[in-house]
Amino acid sequence: MIRFVPAPGATFSESGFVIRKCCMREPQTRLFLTLPADLEEAHAMACLEAMCGTADVACLLLEGADGGQAGLVRRAQGLGIAVLTRDDPALARTLGADGVHVTTGARTARQIRQALGEEMIIGGECRGKRHEAMDLGEAGVDYLALDQRFEAGGEPLLEWWAELFVIPVVAFHPVKPSGMAGLARRGADFVRPEENIWTDVARAGAVGAACMRALRGEAEQ
Repeated sequence: MIRFVPAPGATFSESGFVIRKCCMREPQTRLFLTLPADLEEAHAMACLEAMCGTADVACLLLEGADGGQAGLVRRAQGLGIAVLTRDDPALARTLGADGVHVTTGARTARQIRQALGEEMIIGGECRGKRHEAMDLGEAGVDYLALDQRFEAGGEPLLEWWAELFVIPVVAFHPVKPSGMAGLARRGADFVRPEENIWTDVARAGAVGAACMRALRGEAEQ
């Protein structure tokens, strides 16, 4: 089981919400992939294997998944990838997935956490409000996914979250490899590449390699 682990040395606020404060972690930014619903399984797995051959892939979110994808889930997990369904804990159980990506708010995230327990990953997608992000954190999500273009109170939401809170953050708006190093510097623990990675195997491998070069800073040299 892959877990999104809080940084060591984190402290807690009076409400119990994990806050970064004096925590001095230097996370290795990893890739967070989303799998389109209309891809044939063999093609999807070939691209995923090519991507994993050149890049550090942490997570795969299944878009529009159904009960017939259990084989894909097992094969992805065999590559060391955490597999999530979108808003569907029953399907996560059916597929043997690692958890659920919640898009419908903190109340739902809390309900799904209660239903699935502590051993499964629950991620929360934030639509751009600070209070929404904090509510998701209070609900016990393992990561926060947000559009890195959002601002709240005149401050980029990504930086605000990364500076204050220990719960990992996903820069969820897809980006080219050239944009990943900047997101890592801004505090993103995970970044989402563009979906052209699913075009063909060669592109998946090439994009994966380009992502890693960017995250290591090699693209800027």
